[in-house]
Formats: sequence, C-alpha cells, structure tokens
Amino acid sequence: MAVAYATLFMFTVFPFLVMTVLTITSAVYLRNYLIRSAKLTMKPYKYSLKKKEAAVIKTIGIMQLGFTVTLVPVVVVSILFYTRYFQCKDVSTPYTIGFYMSTANGFVNVLVYTVRDAKFRSWIKDRLRYTQKQRRDSTTFF
Repeated sequence: MAVAYATLFMFTVFPFLVMTVLTITSAVYLRNYLIRSAKLTMKPYKYSLKKKEAAVIKTIGIMQLGFTVTLVPVVVVSILFYTRYFQCKDVSTPYTIGFYMSTANGFVNVLVYTVRDAKFRSWIKDRLRYTQKQRRDSTTFF
C-alpha cells in the first residue's frame, strides 16, 4: 500500500507542488526583473511597472488555475482508486475523463497565451497567413 501512495504522490501531488513553486518563483523573478529594467532606463516606472506586473501575475495565475483545474480530475480518480473506492472495472470511464482533462492543459495554455499576449496573437496570425500564402502559391503551379 505504501508503494501505491508513493506513486499517487509522485504522479499527482508532486507535479502540482512543483508547478506552484515555479509559479511563485516566476512571479517574484519577473517582478524583480521589471523593477531592475525600469531603474536602468531611468524612467518613472511606478504606474507602467504596476500595470505590467499586474498583467504578468494575472497571466501566471490563470496558467496555474488552468493547470489545477485540469489536474484535479486525475488526482480525484487516483485517490479513489488507491483507497479502493473504485475497482478496476469502475475506474475506466472516470479515468478516461480525467486523462483527457489533464491532456487538455496544453489546450488551455494556448488559449491563455492567445488571450493574454498580443505578440503571441500576431505570431499566430503571421504563421496562418504564411501557410495560406504557401497553399495559394502551390496551387498556381498545377
């Protein structure tokens, strides 16, 4: 039973803890970077710094929330399975739903980046235009 709990910890709780620590570390590092950058440019930085800092922390918080929401179903199913509330025959559908929810984290990340970052949006638009241009150019040769 100890192996089961160790496995549960390693594949569910530990990744969440690592993500939380990295989120907090990233927010602190970015805040310090923005302060240092503003001081080097010798501009009054209080308002613009607070605005940038709020935007960065909001994006990081949304990313953490998306990670949490997509990880919770896997954690719940794993806990129910290891506490023997679910048997192998019962765990199939909930585990499948939990698995696809955790896989959806990659999709959530793209949505967050698309909504929150103008540079990312313009990069995606450029890539789509380039792909469409290539398709048009390749069809003209036939």
